[in-house]
Amino acid sequence: NPRLEWQTPKEHQHTLVGLLPREPVGRIVDAFQISHYGQVAANDRELVRLGQDWSALNEFLEEREREG
Repeated sequence: NPRLEWQTPKEHQHTLVGLLPREPVGRIVDAFQISHYGQVAANDRELVRLGQDWSALNEFLEEREREG
């Protein structure tokens, strides 16, 4: 589901409901928006959490691919 040109990341997030785990996607989108639009860099703790969220998404996709 590619993001439409007019959609913000948060708006696009709603199209992913049911396709990807809600919590890690939400945290990643929120962190992106804060960093990109608010120009506030994530701290070390937030970066660790984002890494965990990214890993969780990759694990979810790998599991889904194995299930076919």
